[in-house]
Amino acid sequence: MQLLKALGIVGVLSIAFLIQCVFWEFGIDLTRFGLVARHLYGLIGIVTCVFLHGKIDHLLSNVLSLCIVLI
Repeated sequence: MQLLKALGIVGVLSIAFLIQCVFWEFGIDLTRFGLVARHLYGLIGIVTCVFLHGKIDHLLSNVLSLCIVLI
């Protein structure tokens, strides 16, 4: 059970880092997948905004927080 939980955490973190690497390397604008208040198309951000970060500092601080909460 602990192994499955650990794999889940590693999987979520890997997805977040992979998305950010693609974003930074190719200059793809992923901000349209963030939360956009008062717009119906902004609701997709409820699911996708967890994986979007503007800077590496923001991503690392969220990873640390997520690890503390999930462990």
